[in-house]
Amino acid sequence: MPPEQGSADIDIRLKQALQSFDWARTAEIVNQAIDAYRSSTASYSTQQLNKMLGDLRRKRQFSLLESMAEAAILEGNDSPRVRRHLSQALIDQGRYVSAFHVLQSILLQTSPDSERTEARGLIGRVYKQWFINPGNKRPVASVEYLQKAISAYEPDWLANRTANYWFGINVCALGAYAERHGLAVSAAESPGQIAATILENVAPEVDDEGVRKGAAWEMATRLEAHLANPDAKLIDEALRDYLSADGADAFEYASTLRQFEEIWELRDDQEPGATILRHLRAALLSQLGGEIRVVNPQYARQALDQPGAHPALEALFDNARFRTLPWYRTGLERCDSIARIEDKVSRRAFGTGWVFEGATLHPKFGNGLYLITNRHVLCPPTGGERTFNPFNGQRIPMPKDAAANFNSPGWRFEIEPEVVWSSADFTIDTTIVRLKNPSNDLHPLPFYDDPFTIPENAPQEPQVFLIGHPGGRDLEFSLENNRVVGVAPPHLRYRAPTEGGSSGSPVFDGDQWSVVALHHASTREFNRGVLISEIRKAIDAT
Repeated sequence: MPPEQGSADIDIRLKQALQSFDWARTAEIVNQAIDAYRSSTASYSTQQLNKMLGDLRRKRQFSLLESMAEAAILEGNDSPRVRRHLSQALIDQGRYVSAFHVLQSILLQTSPDSERTEARGLIGRVYKQWFINPGNKRPVASVEYLQKAISAYEPDWLANRTANYWFGINVCALGAYAERHGLAVSAAESPGQIAATILENVAPEVDDEGVRKGAAWEMATRLEAHLANPDAKLIDEALRDYLSADGADAFEYASTLRQFEEIWELRDDQEPGATILRHLRAALLSQLGGEIRVVNPQYARQALDQPGAHPALEALFDNARFRTLPWYRTGLERCDSIARIEDKVSRRAFGTGWVFEGATLHPKFGNGLYLITNRHVLCPPTGGERTFNPFNGQRIPMPKDAAANFNSPGWRFEIEPEVVWSSADFTIDTTIVRLKNPSNDLHPLPFYDDPFTIPENAPQEPQVFLIGHPGGRDLEFSLENNRVVGVAPPHLRYRAPTEGGSSGSPVFDGDQWSVVALHHASTREFNRGVLISEIRKAIDAT
């Protein structure tokens, strides 16, 4: 390791990279730390190591967290706390069996009481996920896991209702779920009793100026407790307290979202879910570096005092239109299904991809999640040789060398080496692959049902929107100059702005956020994507 990359300030440099959402730099620092660990050219204090692992967790960099924790364990730092960090990384990547065994090992070790308590709580989380994620169906047999989750959380809650409120709120939530669905489980207290105790014990501090303050997990728990006996005014107050709480980061917001959607079953189309989920998703996106970027605005704003600038008070110009809040909310939800395609070792980005349910594209794929991108982004070798990209002359990466980084939820999965389907050439320019061990929480993007056309005498030109990784950056989408300029099968032509790295992005219709095309190239006059209807025809022909 070069002298300037020594171990003295590596925790500081890592935190700076994470706070600036520089994921490539984050990976570089972690890989340097691991290499130095293994070559014994640097050592890290227990404080440094735990700080780095904690910072990676807060920004949901679970793949890097797993790698660093494993490296520490292999080099002799096999503390219960490091193992707990490893188990957290495994859980949030959907690898519950491995996490369960790591957590059991903490209980078998001579561990501090605090770590044993944390381990028992995470074992409860594993049982909870086994109950809620057996697949799309929930067989009666899985109720056993619901009871095991309650039994894992409950003893620590009953032992200390003041300190162990996290355990109590999980018993409350799982008990409420059982009540709603008529499931027979055993618990010492009702959800309402637990919620009342938590609200009595956990409250924000109010300073001399009337400002309410509290720690993130405390305020998250207080907000959740209000769901047991919902009161709109109190929920709004608790939500504001949580969003302004000390220490709230991506990990906290994502955990709360998951609990509210999976266990409390909050919905976007009814309160209190409509308000809570919208705010939490926005908070999570901001903590992961997501943004809505307006690219290359076509018109500069005129000064309001310029003569003749505003002869009337309202007007719509060109293709401008109003958009509703649910429309924006749907666009944000689509972000969770879109990934940066990158080298699985160096994390160098080279395109975009997204997940879909197989049968919704073509019956031959059946059920299950697939990842779709361009052939010039991922391609099987032809005749045993790598294929060259016709657009830039470079060799095209193979699936075995790539990973899919879902920036919005913070998941990263390797890609199965075998290509499921790839177009014969770069006109359709499509490759379909599978992810290795994808999370059950990944949601497929919907397709536009009919062939996309431009209606005659339409009052406005149709618009399309892209979400992707231009320049290899984190997720971005534009809101300017997105008009469709033509349909010339197999391609759709549009003015929505793109950059290198946008290849493979989904092209959404302007109303329902359904995928109409797969972006793949540009000309001097327009950008273009391959129509989904044409991809289906190409699959039919093979």
